[in-house]
Amino acid sequence: MNNFAFSLIAAVAAAKAANKTTDFLSYAAENNKQYTTSAEMFDRMELFQNVKTQLANHDSSSSTVKLNKFADLTAEEQIKYLGSAIDFAHKK
Repeated sequence: MNNFAFSLIAAVAAAKAANKTTDFLSYAAENNKQYTTSAEMFDRMELFQNVKTQLANHDSSSSTVKLNKFADLTAEEQIKYLGSAIDFAHKK
């Protein structure tokens, strides 16, 4: 692979990562989220990205779904808030 192609691929990957980070930071600000460590923030960002992927793959003909304040929670945390509600966001 030549240097130009490698550089182009790296630039596209960096832009996608930047968009994901920007989306998460916007979500966190809009929902007044505060994280105590950078490790927690990255863990929450991963949970958020998983939920976004689930939403993108959702069949919108059967129901409407959107991001909400629960998008960065673990399954256990969701149960604390929602009781025994079905865990759609973390289903594999």
